[in-house]
Formats: sequence, C-alpha cells, structure tokens
Amino acid sequence: HPYARLFAKKDNSVKHRRVWNHALEKSIFDPIQLTSMGAPQRRKIYTASLEAHIDCLHGKLLEYVKFFSPFEQLINSSEF
Repeated sequence: HPYARLFAKKDNSVKHRRVWNHALEKSIFDPIQLTSMGAPQRRKIYTASLEAHIDCLHGKLLEYVKFFSPFEQLINSSEF
C-alpha cells in the first residue's frame, strides 16, 4: 500500500518525501494526459498553472483596492 509508510514507526533520522496529492491535477489534465504524462512533468505544469492563477488574482486585487498612499511606496517600504 503506498501510504503504509505513513503509519509505520517513525524514524526521525530518515527524511521522506511528502505524498503528492493528485486530486487537483484532475481539474487541469484530462484522463489521457494523466496516463501519458509522467508525474514530475505534470507537477511542473500544475505548479506553473497555479502561479499564473495567483498572479491573475493579485492583478485583480490591485484593480479593486484603493490605496491611501502610492502603491510604489508600499512596495518600497522597509516596514515589512
């Protein structure tokens, strides 16, 4: 079973990779792409798709938000 190692005795000296959740990939890839493309290649495309979506959301937020001071001043502020 692929998740057997999650329930096995924990050995803190050995680091394991996190289990990749493929559920959301099904919203981007069709069944043929899921079977014909390797998981590492899909992960790159999936991650790039998420980053593009986040960039789009940031752009929309900037359109809606009214700043009391210029946006450039907020970015260059050392208060972060």
